[in-house]
Amino acid sequence: MADNFGLKIGVEAKKNSKTLCAISISRLRYSAPKHLERQGIPSPAGKETWQTAVVRSILKNEKYKGHALLQKTYCADFLTKKMVKNTGQVQQYYVENSHPAIIEPDEFDAVQLEIERRKSLGRLTSIFA
Repeated sequence: MADNFGLKIGVEAKKNSKTLCAISISRLRYSAPKHLERQGIPSPAGKETWQTAVVRSILKNEKYKGHALLQKTYCADFLTKKMVKNTGQVQQYYVENSHPAIIEPDEFDAVQLEIERRKSLGRLTSIFA
């Protein structure tokens, strides 16, 4: 699928991302990675198995809703080109609608609320367990 920015979003990738959000919102009792594997949905790397970290990354990545957080990392040493995670050392910028959304913003926000709800209940109610 092409857009005015010249980006291409695969139909399968978009469908899989929406499936993952639906799983998270629906409060399934079994893990999201296992559900995706049972459905025969390959991971972004094309593998049959899904890692929890990959699922977490997809569900929490603002780029899926069409926004971008800039300067998540920064170059700490220009000679060695060492990149470091930005934990407040340099200013970050949040750009809304920087590109077409893969997941509707309302759906993405609902997933974030569900993640926070489960986090407040403790580890036993993780979306990944």
